[in-house]
Amino acid sequence: MTRPLGPPLIAMVGPCGIGLSTTLDEIRAALHERGAHVVTMQFTRNSSDLPGPLGAPRLPAASELLAKDNAALLVDDAQWVDGETLGRLESLVRKLVGTRARCVCAIRLTAPPAPGSAGQAVLSQLVHEGLAEIVHLRPLGDAELAALMSERFGAKPSPELVRHLRRLTRNRPKALTTALEAYQRSNAIRVVDRHAYLAHPDVTPALPDNHELPLYVRRMGNAAWTVAKAMAVLNPLGDAAVRLAAETTGLTESEVDAALDLLRSQGILRHLAGTGRWVFRLPLVEAVLIDQLGPYERRRLAQAAVTAVWDGRARCEDPDYLADQLVNAGRMVDGERARTELLARVRETNGAGRVETWLRAAADLTPDRAQRAAILLEHAGVCAVRGKVAECLETTHTLLHDLPDQLPPDLLQDVHLAHVTALHATGDFATTEQIACGEWWPWAGRPVERVVTRAAALSLLGRWQQARDLLAGTEHVWRGCPTAVHHATVLGSLAGLWLGDRDQFDRGLAALCECGADDRRRQRQMTHYVGALLAIGDRQGAERLLAEDSRPPEWSRLAEQAVLAARRGRFDAAVEFTRTRIVRGPSFGYGPVAVAMVQAAAVIHLARGRITRARELLAGGRSTHPVLPHVLAGPEAWIATMLGEHQRARATVREALDTADRDGVLAGTDELWFAAFKLAHAEGDLADARSCLHRAEAVVDGLGTVRAEIYRLLIRAALEPGSGFGAEALRLARELSEPLQLVTTIEHVVQVDAAEPHLLTEAYEILGGLDALLLRAWSRTLMRKHNIAVPGRQSTVAENERLLAVLVAEGLGNKQLATVLRASEKSVEGRLSRLFSRTGYRSRVELAVAILNGEFEV
Repeated sequence: MTRPLGPPLIAMVGPCGIGLSTTLDEIRAALHERGAHVVTMQFTRNSSDLPGPLGAPRLPAASELLAKDNAALLVDDAQWVDGETLGRLESLVRKLVGTRARCVCAIRLTAPPAPGSAGQAVLSQLVHEGLAEIVHLRPLGDAELAALMSERFGAKPSPELVRHLRRLTRNRPKALTTALEAYQRSNAIRVVDRHAYLAHPDVTPALPDNHELPLYVRRMGNAAWTVAKAMAVLNPLGDAAVRLAAETTGLTESEVDAALDLLRSQGILRHLAGTGRWVFRLPLVEAVLIDQLGPYERRRLAQAAVTAVWDGRARCEDPDYLADQLVNAGRMVDGERARTELLARVRETNGAGRVETWLRAAADLTPDRAQRAAILLEHAGVCAVRGKVAECLETTHTLLHDLPDQLPPDLLQDVHLAHVTALHATGDFATTEQIACGEWWPWAGRPVERVVTRAAALSLLGRWQQARDLLAGTEHVWRGCPTAVHHATVLGSLAGLWLGDRDQFDRGLAALCECGADDRRRQRQMTHYVGALLAIGDRQGAERLLAEDSRPPEWSRLAEQAVLAARRGRFDAAVEFTRTRIVRGPSFGYGPVAVAMVQAAAVIHLARGRITRARELLAGGRSTHPVLPHVLAGPEAWIATMLGEHQRARATVREALDTADRDGVLAGTDELWFAAFKLAHAEGDLADARSCLHRAEAVVDGLGTVRAEIYRLLIRAALEPGSGFGAEALRLARELSEPLQLVTTIEHVVQVDAAEPHLLTEAYEILGGLDALLLRAWSRTLMRKHNIAVPGRQSTVAENERLLAVLVAEGLGNKQLATVLRASEKSVEGRLSRLFSRTGYRSRVELAVAILNGEFEV
């Protein structure tokens, strides 16, 4: 545009959705900023046939453009220019030769242009004479696609989200913008920990009726609009789709053919000659058109598709297609056959795919009450496993209110428990409370079901002592029922564990390894016990229990996998598991292992200098109304300490411990008593420090974990110098084989003179493997204090710079940076100046975006 000797015409060409109009808008804005006189116009299909102002826009005369010192004509949708206007446009372009005026035309390649078309001939001639230049707008690369999404959400898109949108939009910028808008309307994309995820992959992208994408198809006429929607459903059926479209729309086949030709010429569809199949050029258009279908229209098209497949008049390679259309057709097709095929597809996929949708549809098609109850029971289980608690709640409600007589007593108890769990997980704490207190019970069932369900509700609310008391006081009610005995034993043993009485839990743990009668119930108990062991810090016990199970490691829930990965030092995996668990839900009532998961992820972020992200994770965890909320206070107090707010840190820990005391809970307090000790000891409050030791010893007696014993020993090592407790703590930490725990132990025993300083080198190397930037920086300070050489001067400089960049991206001001880095503000200012000078970033925002996208390099 600005080249003095450039051609007067620039033709931007590309397919629909590539962003031609957006680029033209950006050109117009840039020209206005430079003071240029800009004339814009847009053509529409058949606009030359319309009268007056509705017709084709008027081209300006060359004299109008040349009268301005710097002028430009911008033409959008130039592919619709009629023959007469085309001649005037060519004449105008020729008159602009040798001037500063320019003409920019956006031309959509809606379909392969017909050979010899007037527009193609004129453009080719102008290019040949050097009077025009063609600029092809290309699809985005994957990195550019991800960068656009990052800019939109202020978050890094997950690989799954990038793959999904790449398939949907073919990497076209305008299509991507439209897809993101549609998914945001459907709440299908969720941002967690500055990462964007496709939370609901099966959601159809929805756009309002007046959006430009559906309007683009609507403006082609009623026939094209109707056929386009029909083909969105029927196109997987190959050459049978055309005939079926005619049957379902009331159009003749010739009218359908004409509509298809029009849709092809406008870039909506293309015809695969080898297969006879019509496909959408942009899958996004297909998805949006499906969302535009009315309820009857959707069912009628599904009925036609299913009937054609059943009759052998059509076939489809995708086995899920028929199942999905059976769901949409509902009772408009043979219900018995539909139910049979839906259940068969569920079995074929072995729990993958859209099984919950197929199961629910199969249940709705089943007239037999017993069969319907069995299918709904399976549906509730699938939804619970997948975190779809609202759907689980709806199904258990149906079972309890409409079909309780179809469930044997043991399964009825399971449904009651699943229902109260789903109530709590959907945030209905009021109803959960009413059930727990015995104030509300609208269902059929015996007293035994009511007692066990009440105990479960109390446990979900974190009122474990009340749950134990209830079970103890009603043992005569549930003791004679094997199912109730199992549930009461599990609930009671877990409640005892959180309260610091693990005798019943240990008995259940021993029996679990011998039990094999009811595999389903054994596996469910194993899931609860693995999570419980991880929540109290007994990773080794959890791993021993996992080794007893024949299922692959992936069977465990995401929260358990996250905590395991964190304890093993697989920090990246732990944080990713955490984010995925938060995205998939449920979003309320975090249980003990989910709370431990959030705590572990926050600690990882803090170790790496991501203070704000840690704070956001902790706030999100608290907003779920978790049990064991005191567990989150440890990293919250650590944040306060990092920022120099030591009194706030002590108050945070004290308040958390008071809450645990009030609830009679011991689980998770081992770490807090150690934190309380360190804060008191640092301030010389020896009385408080000694009281922390007594409480830490009580935790060891109650929980009996190696972690609790390590913390007790570390406190004693500080209070009783030369006692050998530091060496014993080190031995246990090495046996525990948890990298961050070992680092904590080494640094503490060195600081209290209970071990030789040369051990700091080992801790420093471990932190390097964890990429714990902030802890490494503090470790270097500690090493220098003890005259221990820090290896790798050059890598240290680069690491310091990366840490500074991370902290800046976290939004810390200079004073906070100085506090966290344990340096002076003047030193921080100098380091920041050198950082921006070397990297070329002009602002903290640019730097934060680069770090978010993984583009920052030292």
